[in-house]
Amino acid sequence: MTTALLGLTVLAAALHLWAGAHALRRQSRPGAAPFGLLGIVLAGSIGLTTAEVVLDWGVSVSAGLVVATLLFTGFVLEYTGRGPAMTRLRLAGLLGFGLFVSGVQILLLNRFALDSPYLLVVSALNLVVLSLGLFGVFLVVRAGVTYDDLPLGRALVLTGIGGVLVSIWVIGAVFAEQLELTQLVSWLILGLLGLDGALSILAEYRYDLFETEPSAGYLARDSVFDEMTEAVVVADRRGHLLDSNQTANNAFGIDRSALGRPISGTLGLALADRDGGPVSIETRDGRREYELRESPIRDSTDRNVGMVYLLRDVTNQQTHEQQLAVLNRVLRHNLRNSFDSIRGFAEAIRDEDMSPTATTEHGERIRQTASDISELGEKVSRAEELLEWEQLDREHVDLGSLAASLAETVSTEYPEGTVEFAEPATPVSVRTNREVFRAVLEELLDNGLKHNRGAEPTVRIELASHPEEVAVTICDNGSGIPEHEQAVLLDGEETPLRHGTGVGLWFVYWGVRRLGGTIAFAENDSSGSTVTVTIPRVESTDSGAETGI
Repeated sequence: MTTALLGLTVLAAALHLWAGAHALRRQSRPGAAPFGLLGIVLAGSIGLTTAEVVLDWGVSVSAGLVVATLLFTGFVLEYTGRGPAMTRLRLAGLLGFGLFVSGVQILLLNRFALDSPYLLVVSALNLVVLSLGLFGVFLVVRAGVTYDDLPLGRALVLTGIGGVLVSIWVIGAVFAEQLELTQLVSWLILGLLGLDGALSILAEYRYDLFETEPSAGYLARDSVFDEMTEAVVVADRRGHLLDSNQTANNAFGIDRSALGRPISGTLGLALADRDGGPVSIETRDGRREYELRESPIRDSTDRNVGMVYLLRDVTNQQTHEQQLAVLNRVLRHNLRNSFDSIRGFAEAIRDEDMSPTATTEHGERIRQTASDISELGEKVSRAEELLEWEQLDREHVDLGSLAASLAETVSTEYPEGTVEFAEPATPVSVRTNREVFRAVLEELLDNGLKHNRGAEPTVRIELASHPEEVAVTICDNGSGIPEHEQAVLLDGEETPLRHGTGVGLWFVYWGVRRLGGTIAFAENDSSGSTVTVTIPRVESTDSGAETGI
């Protein structure tokens, strides 16, 4: 071994040991631990390479390069924030995997000739490790060029470190059989390892490798993306799903299997066919209303390469606007008419010479009107209380037991009426909020009997179970719900010329909407009306509670 070769060995090994020791003193920083071990492993590889005058690619430097390449990739994953933190257990796993690969290579190279088919295993393992090294280089380049997480100088130095490791792999593969050139190869590999050590020192001291953390930029963008309250989905130019944030995943049940599929199938909505207003989308919590905004993605040549869709849930906003409109109508129309009626009856009693019977009748009308005002106030207060909950706790509700309980309660309140309900042969249950659902059904039963002027007021409860939803139908034999009242609810909007007469049906509409369900009206076969409430089967969540509207 020549003096020059020995000097190069000492210099290269010293550079790597220095860089490794400097990194390990900062092992609390992202990437410092694997980078420190990388320097120590390469210093050991330099010693092995120089110890043999004739380079044996399968025995001397190979083991160290396998481990070093895996450590470099682990360093990049942690340093750029693209992978998990390199805990002691994970570092031990990298070292163990590297030693296992090296052991298999050495065993096969020593036992079989170079043309043995068993050495295909060596080639496959080399390809795996080389691919991991190239992946690490790719992440560094992307962090520096595409995302600007790394200053350009630091990105170039780290790219050089990874590139040198990959180059040594290529040199080893080319000259593995050229034993007469091993002295030259030894010099070349030692020179490259020395360059790697110099680049490591440059990265740590000149470019403050562990003084700033490039992963902050990536993680900040990733955190903001996932923490957005709006659902965000990203599609390519063909309309296939590329990415989505956590809000979208939770709302629409998106998982990795949906990547690459048409976004229209994922959302159940043809985005090209929308009319510009809010869109109705089926979610895990049922049907919700979304305001949709689009932002094109353009490359450096200003070509449209994709689209970002931002979906903001406006169900809450729409419901509050409806509540304000209804309360405004109640104050301006219903209450004003009721108070005018009370004043008229009271003035008639005061100013006219009325018979005791007429006075009693007027007094009864005043009492009934006041009772209606009080009931209206209680209903508004109850609607506000139930619909303003920030969280909607859900539980499995046996609809048969719930319907039977409601039938008994309503029959007691309206003894002149009849509530028909036949317990289903197969239990029907759904995961929903018991209190809101009970209030909705109770209001429908109350409406079917209270406003029924028939000789024998009757309401009937029917249950139906489907794979994705359950349906509860309330039928009555009364005069039916006026078509204009149905139209107001189905359109979700009151106008000065078209509005409801109370808040009961609005309460039903809001409650069903909050449960993620739908409401439908139909005429009974003989007389009266039929109202069907459909509630989706909502999946269970870890928290056990979902955010309401």
